[in-house]
Amino acid sequence: MIREPKRQTGASRNLARRHPAIREVAHGSPEYWDTVDLRDSVLREPLGLQYSAEEMETEKDSRHFAYYYEGRLVACLVLRRVKAATCR
Repeated sequence: MIREPKRQTGASRNLARRHPAIREVAHGSPEYWDTVDLRDSVLREPLGLQYSAEEMETEKDSRHFAYYYEGRLVACLVLRRVKAATCR
């Protein structure tokens, strides 16, 4: 993993204090890294997997969304275009 220890940044905590919110987050932003940490802890670590530098590099061309509930990041979505009208 090419990331410092997991922590939720002040920026992501402040995005949605009381109401659920979905926000698009910029690749490389603190909020983006929060989503990487979430995906890593929920999807990768239980399987003993880590992100490679190549996988992280391909994410720059994807769109990243974060779902906040009561100011806490609870879910995320990554969309990557695979064809003109198709995302994965």
